[in-house]
Amino acid sequence: MKLKSEFFKLVKEGKKIVEGRLGNRGLNVGEILRFECDDDHVDVMIDDVIFYDTFEKMLDIHLIHTLPGYTLDEGLDVYKKIYGDKKDVVVAIRFHVIPQH
Repeated sequence: MKLKSEFFKLVKEGKKIVEGRLGNRGLNVGEILRFECDDDHVDVMIDDVIFYDTFEKMLDIHLIHTLPGYTLDEGLDVYKKIYGDKKDVVVAIRFHVIPQH
């Protein structure tokens, strides 16, 4: 799963522990997910998958863990730039980084 560099860095630092996506229904608790950015990657374990009707509803609950340092309006702008006006189920994927040995 691709991430922009600023969000990838937050995942690696442990500051971002929720990823919001549109329409990713096939994810399950306990699965390993790989986030990628350029030539780097980090593996995470999915701890929870929660469905919402809108990004606003998701961010009302998970903003600090999805987009640390962002306001709600800034967060909504991030998702609008990525998805535009597409409509589908919003998925909050809560995870923890699997330590690399």
